[in-house]
Amino acid sequence: MTTSSSSTNSSSSFFSFSSTSSSSSKPHPRRTQGSPPPFSFLQLRLLPLHLLLLLLLYTAGVASGDPPIRTRFSGTIGNVTVTVGRDASLSCTVEDLGEHKVGWIHLKRQMIVAVHTRLIARISRYSVTHDSHKTWTLHITGVTEEDSGYYMCQINTDPAISQVGLLQVVVPPTIVDEASSSSEIQVREKANVTLRCAARGVPEPRIMWKREDGAMIVTNTRNPEAVHNGPTLSLRQVSRTHMGAYLCIASNGVPPSVSKRITLDVEFPPQIHVPNQLVGVPTGDNVTIECFVEAFPKAISYWVGKGMMILNSEKYRSETFETLYSIHMKLTIYNFSRDDNTTYQCVAKNSLGETEGDIKLNEIYIPPKAKEIRSGNSKNEDVVMPEMTHEGISSSGTPAAAAPRHLSLLLFPLLLAGLHHFLLLRRHTLVDK
Repeated sequence: MTTSSSSTNSSSSFFSFSSTSSSSSKPHPRRTQGSPPPFSFLQLRLLPLHLLLLLLLYTAGVASGDPPIRTRFSGTIGNVTVTVGRDASLSCTVEDLGEHKVGWIHLKRQMIVAVHTRLIARISRYSVTHDSHKTWTLHITGVTEEDSGYYMCQINTDPAISQVGLLQVVVPPTIVDEASSSSEIQVREKANVTLRCAARGVPEPRIMWKREDGAMIVTNTRNPEAVHNGPTLSLRQVSRTHMGAYLCIASNGVPPSVSKRITLDVEFPPQIHVPNQLVGVPTGDNVTIECFVEAFPKAISYWVGKGMMILNSEKYRSETFETLYSIHMKLTIYNFSRDDNTTYQCVAKNSLGETEGDIKLNEIYIPPKAKEIRSGNSKNEDVVMPEMTHEGISSSGTPAAAAPRHLSLLLFPLLLAGLHHFLLLRRHTLVDK
């Protein structure tokens, strides 16, 4: 805000700025040039006692018989901006002050601060210095918000002259926790939620929202945004993808900016995804099966085999890899045998529900010669050998083509039937002869 500092002629000095002007129709008594302006009886009655005493001291500052001196201001006070807690100063430059006196007034408080170098206000943070009675400077240490406002520099000439300068105190932003959302918020999936953030400062802070992980903010499905402006952030039909930490950042151009971290937790019952529900395992091999779990609050997860919870041992090793709301479960079974030919279950449960996924393991028998070929294969050249279970399922869980040995077994009955038919025909021929 820009405020012009101007020199003002007035019929009364700064000591009567808050008093009611005299309405008497009688003319003022004659006075010599250079003497301070008179005060009406009403004005004197309205002045506090200490100001009245000060007035007497002030009016005595100029002798009534002195010749007139053209006292004037040189330059303006100007506007000063300072951060709260720092020091500030306002300067008033006067030409040909003579025997006149300079006073400082804080208009917002209607308070006389000082006359010449004498401090009137009982505020030790104020002081006045001058440079050979020409430049008069009002110093304020440890500025507070109450110190902001217009300050008048006035000289008790006849008529009094004055000029005004503005002290603007800026305050860095602070978060108002009482009017903001709590640091942790829990809602159920598909619910609506509004995050709030309030801040104070001078000038008024601006508030924006960001996700701590840098992801886009989805207030609706059509317009995701990296930054959301405003004191509130409304999320509709929240899902697990809305989960995470949101940063409310307040700034007003006065460093430093401040922020508040609000964590949004979206609660939902466990859900399990099993990539492979049917797995074939060659006898003696090691096999790893896996499940993917999503749940919040965090789910308790474990493996079950043959109706019993599986614990880590020489036979089994269980691993989990967790993120915010997901769990990657792995179970490794060593030296697979016929006894391991069963269904395994991955189980997940939290306060909102429980679920499980099934994985069936089938043993794949590989003849010793095929094993020798596999183990003796060099130069990393794989021998393509269909690995069959008794159900015709390969180790990848998909139907596989039969091996040549199985084809010969299927053709053998046909060969026997053909041979039997040939022998019958041969017998009938011999009988006919």
